[in-house]
Amino acid sequence: MAVALFVAAPLAAQPLPEPGNAPVAITNAADVAQLAGRGVAAGSASSAAAFDRNGNEIVWREVRSGTDSLGARHTFYRQYLVSNGVETELFGSEIGMHYTKAGALRSILGHQFRDVVIANRASLKAADAVERAVARLQHHPGFRAERAVNASDRAYRTKNAQLKLVQTDRKSFRYTWFTLARNHEGVEHNVAIDAQTEEVLSVTDLHKGSNCHPSSPWSWVSASGHPVRPDLRNNGVRRSIRANVTNDRPWPYTREGYWNGTPNISITQETTNSPFFCFTGVPASYTLFPVGIDSGVATYRDRGDGFMGYAAGDAMYNSRQTMMAFSTLGRAGWDGNYGDSNVVIESTYLGNYVDVAFFRMSGNNDPRVPITPFMGIAPAQDYYHPGASLDHIAHEWGHGVIFTSANFPTTTIGLQMHEGWADVIGTAVEKLRQPAGTGLEQNSDWTMHEDTAHGGYARGAIDDGTSGHIWVGINLTSRTYNDRLHKDDAPSDSAPHAFGNMLQVVYRLMAEGGKNPVCVRQPGFAGCNVTSNALGATKAAQILFDTVTWYTPSTAQWADLAEYATYAAFDRYNQCDYLPTRNAPSEQSAVNAAFTAIGYPRLIGTITCQ
Repeated sequence: MAVALFVAAPLAAQPLPEPGNAPVAITNAADVAQLAGRGVAAGSASSAAAFDRNGNEIVWREVRSGTDSLGARHTFYRQYLVSNGVETELFGSEIGMHYTKAGALRSILGHQFRDVVIANRASLKAADAVERAVARLQHHPGFRAERAVNASDRAYRTKNAQLKLVQTDRKSFRYTWFTLARNHEGVEHNVAIDAQTEEVLSVTDLHKGSNCHPSSPWSWVSASGHPVRPDLRNNGVRRSIRANVTNDRPWPYTREGYWNGTPNISITQETTNSPFFCFTGVPASYTLFPVGIDSGVATYRDRGDGFMGYAAGDAMYNSRQTMMAFSTLGRAGWDGNYGDSNVVIESTYLGNYVDVAFFRMSGNNDPRVPITPFMGIAPAQDYYHPGASLDHIAHEWGHGVIFTSANFPTTTIGLQMHEGWADVIGTAVEKLRQPAGTGLEQNSDWTMHEDTAHGGYARGAIDDGTSGHIWVGINLTSRTYNDRLHKDDAPSDSAPHAFGNMLQVVYRLMAEGGKNPVCVRQPGFAGCNVTSNALGATKAAQILFDTVTWYTPSTAQWADLAEYATYAAFDRYNQCDYLPTRNAPSEQSAVNAAFTAIGYPRLIGTITCQ
């Protein structure tokens, strides 16, 4: 059982999370009894400066619960301070209670606070926090803030601002408001501001989300989508896609690409061209892929804006491949509920963002514009469009999986977890949907995004060396990347993508066996004396997918992951219900060896049938 006092890093060093959902009261009496029986105390609260009355109650509240594909239940709780009938979340607490399919409690995993000392007063109201955040950001280093906030935007931010208690040292907590602000380019940021001193504690970049999506009814006009890469396009490759051709868009533009399946997939494109706005006065909307006739077939094409027209075909095709792989792993679409999969190809409205794809979970600040979660793709500049790469598209949908399961906060470690697990999901999808071997967009490998450049890769489970590796773009410009393969691997920095890359190594070692590739260069690293056994790419993917979706709380630290993955491996592959019993020894061994190889060995013993 991994329930321990969780001490967060100093607040000033961390970006902080987007506001979460309101708590749901614990209604399962059995869970309450199990918590008490396992020694999971709610904790106690006091005040260092009499800002709150002593003896405030700290309680557990359910934040998510679900049943996995084996029929086992997983329920997660967070701690809340109850003061005079008002509840405030203790940011950084979360435990998961994991049951067998027979209903027996298997494990309690996560982090809790045992003692809380409150060090400030929540003197700012929500509306004040919104106003102060905008004012303070005018002078924030490296941030050029918006100059004014309109009334509807202000009302939206006030309604959605959240007050949380955030740990700033070992026991001291401060009331902190979480609200939103935009910079001068219109890019949204999450802002944490002290609820008494008005100090801006962190500013975290959130991708732009001013999009609106089409809605049914859909038409069934057949069209094809050319792939982005000309070496495929010139060979006559087409991607299956549907076009909704309507009279309210001038030829040759269509309203969207659409796939009526499970889940539904839509492909749209942003525009700043006012005739194509879906809401008057909102300077971003969907449209609008140009369709031409090729040999009598309606086909999406480029219109000279950086592969955007071509990207419709690849984005649709690779999103479909991703959703089919999720089904293989036991998940109903990216959100677990067959939610629509919307892709917005950003051609004209992303400022300086290029060569990136991203997943956007939260909506626009403007309540007049209904927003659903979507994956965004920025224009290509030096490289082939991200839509060409299956593992890149699957990585972004992987963020959607994480947002609707572990939901790591945007702290330093939380961002590393987000990117690392999304890499594992992206690589796993490629392993499940593309054969091993060679061939453009036809080979599953251990490198990320390789199909979007002439040479090199973005991340992967191969050794960078001390000088990193080189990515060569379509204009023959090059960039150097360093990825971390081990916690002591010096060439990398702590950037979320580079640091999270260690999980790619874990996946490869569980799938293929062997030693960490970094051990050739650094044989003295901890774990380089360990050789992992091979489970195969599919079984390894299943264990790690289960780990992040069902066993990992939002508070996960690197040292915790081997324990969570061990429980996932045991619960998925044990044979405890019939003789001879089997404890999933090879699966548990592969987990332990792979995490030991990156410097984070398992801190528990082998789990056995009871």
